[in-house]
Amino acid sequence: MTTNEFTTHDNKFYVASYGNGWAYEITDQRTGDSLWFQDDDADRLREETEDFANTMVLDMYFEMIGG
Repeated sequence: MTTNEFTTHDNKFYVASYGNGWAYEITDQRTGDSLWFQDDDADRLREETEDFANTMVLDMYFEMIGG
């Protein structure tokens, strides 16, 4: 399985992409919390974040999960 790893432009999030975008593990570099997205959810995440350029969307996901 192919893995591509990178940090968002603002260094807030570490992104591991699995299977050519089939799944993503997103880690908040400030807290160490992580979220997993796969299949349709992974496609939607990529679209909503404009290929991870809009990290405000990722902030919202982590806020919703973590409270």
